[in-house]
Amino acid sequence: MFTTDDLADMRTAQEAVMMDTCELLCKAETGTDEYGMPKTGFTVSATSICGLNTTASREMLNAEAHFYDAKLRLPHDTVITNVDQVCITHRYGQLLQTPITYEILGSPIVGPSGMVLNLRSLA
Repeated sequence: MFTTDDLADMRTAQEAVMMDTCELLCKAETGTDEYGMPKTGFTVSATSICGLNTTASREMLNAEAHFYDAKLRLPHDTVITNVDQVCITHRYGQLLQTPITYEILGSPIVGPSGMVLNLRSLA
């Protein structure tokens, strides 16, 4: 069992090595189409520090293949769901000429020091 101080130290250490910046994009209704049906899109809900690992993977879990293009670490208290998206705007502190947008695969994985998302590129 971790103490409150242990958790605080772990979260501080985790966030200290997050060198990237991303925008959290929440799914939202953006109006209606020509038939009066709701249209959905994504709006920026927050900007956050993050840590992007672009090593793609193929994993086998219970005879199911799971593919992802990248993993993203976020601070522990980040509010995000699996229907949202993330847009990487800065890598290692440098502004990207072309931001990279990812969809989230599966549910966010919350650990004691932070959150991890499996991502698929939308490019």
